[in-house]
Formats: sequence, structure tokens, C-alpha cells
Amino acid sequence: MAEHAWTVLCRQVLTDLADDGVVSLVNVVEQLKLPEEIVQELAKARGDGLKGIFVELRFYLVSWWMRSRLDKAETLHYRVSVISPAGEVVSQQELTADLTQFASQRANIEFSQFPITILGVHYFIVEQRIEGESDESQWIPVARIPLFISS
Repeated sequence: MAEHAWTVLCRQVLTDLADDGVVSLVNVVEQLKLPEEIVQELAKARGDGLKGIFVELRFYLVSWWMRSRLDKAETLHYRVSVISPAGEVVSQQELTADLTQFASQRANIEFSQFPITILGVHYFIVEQRIEGESDESQWIPVARIPLFISS
């Protein structure tokens, strides 16, 4: 089972061209303050019976994964869910990381739009799929990254 080292939410990812394992995570994101017009658009959408709106926000969720045994190749299956302050899953995607050629890998997930149903603390939940006996699998949480969205 691959090991999750860390996950960070940021505005920009700079990777060293020498590919020597150096990465710069620029403008780590902890909170976002929405302009008043976006807050009004959200209120209007909710008043019209919609769940929320998509806001154009560019940021990256960057995770670093490593093989559980450096000498043994493996493939990682994981997913990232965005949970609203109400506890609702507003976005979810399943991904695969190939750890067969290299012992570690950074996974950069780019967000260009973000679903907002209400203001408050949203969470990015990173889970790893663990294969069980008789083809059963389960999702194990490995990271919970908060993002506070306010007006």
C-alpha cells in the first residue's frame, strides 16, 4: 500500500527543470474571500432553487505519494472529494498514480472552477483505495485539507 506523505492546496506549482525532486508550492491557500457580486450570485441561485454556483478559481491540490517498499513497484488508486460546510459531497474524482517506474510521485490536481453551495469551511478529503479479500475494497482517508470560503 502506497504511503501518503503530504497534501497542500496552493495557487501555483513550480517544478525544477533539473527534475531533482524540488518543487515550489506558491501561495498556499487556506481561505478565500469572495467578492460581493459572487456572494449575491450565490444567493440568487439558491433563491432560484439551485444548489449553488461554480466560481472560477484557479488552484492546485498537490499530494506526494511514495511506495510502501522502495524496491517494489505498485499502482495507487485514490480519490479526492470536496465536502461542503453542510457535509455534502459537491465534487469527487477518482485517480490513479503509477509508482512502477519511480518510487514516488507528486499528483497535481488543477481546479479551474469550484462548486460553492454555501459559505464556510469546505474540506478536500484525500482517500486511498485498499484492496481487500475477495475483490472487496475500501476507501481509507489519508488527508483532510480545509478551505475557508467567506464574503
